Amino acid sequence: MSTTAAHLAPRSRTSLGLVARARRAWQVTSAFTWLGYTEELSYPLNFALKQAQPIFTVVVYYFLSLLVDDTPSVAGDYYSFVVVGAVVVRMLDSGLGSFSSTLEATVDQGRLESLLIEPIRWKLIPFGLASWSILTSGITTAFMIVLALPIGLHVDVSGVLPAVVILVLGIGASHALGIVAAAVKLLSKRGNPFVTIYGMLVVLLCGLMFPVSSLPGPLRAASYLLPPTYAIQGVRRTVLPGGDELTGPSTLTSVLALAGFCVVVYPVSLWLYGRAVDVGRKYGTLAGY
Repeated sequence: MSTTAAHLAPRSRTSLGLVARARRAWQVTSAFTWLGYTEELSYPLNFALKQAQPIFTVVVYYFLSLLVDDTPSVAGDYYSFVVVGAVVVRMLDSGLGSFSSTLEATVDQGRLESLLIEPIRWKLIPFGLASWSILTSGITTAFMIVLALPIGLHVDVSGVLPAVVILVLGIGASHALGIVAAAVKLLSKRGNPFVTIYGMLVVLLCGLMFPVSSLPGPLRAASYLLPPTYAIQGVRRTVLPGGDELTGPSTLTSVLALAGFCVVVYPVSLWLYGRAVDVGRKYGTLAGY
């Protein structure tokens, strides 16, 4: 083997290893998505009711917008401002609660222990179990947008692509926190104070119904510690026609903050999840609630 080939061989093996891991991750996620789909078909009424909820949301926000003045602080259009915020929060909620709720059902049905002995890397399970819930939330939010457009939602189509990038990063950040919530749920069995408290903080601090700039100084500073603040602000800046008028983090700041959050929190959350599984195995609490 030549010197050049000797240098290239390790890189080739590394590349092939990464490709194989990516292919395996895709296979596992696809399998879990299909499993969620087949289970959803067993309860069509429940799925239909989920899709009906956005009808009430966009209509309620429309009548609420009639009571609020359109100002630069809401990009000149309060209805578009609040609907975009609701769409982002709904997607982030799917990242936060999808794994925790699916894991609860898996444990309740006694399937977690059998799942852990399958030839699947345990680190892929949090992503696989969350895949179908995130996908259905995407369908629901798309339905919300379609319903809101004829009522008065205005978006800048040129900003959709960067908005999707920000939204994906936001879902990733929420999913990382959702893994922490699942670890807590795995040990606490009933109730999940993490998700409850975090959800209240998001509604209050992250600018869903009103601009973050309207918050008092201490609360505004606290809002910048939460990933949804950057996701909501970033998406609004890119898709709202008057998004440049919004105060707060820039689009680049939002992207960097969300990406940094994912890089820091994912390893910690996966470690906590692994420790929770180990404790559950030790005390025999993974079989059911």
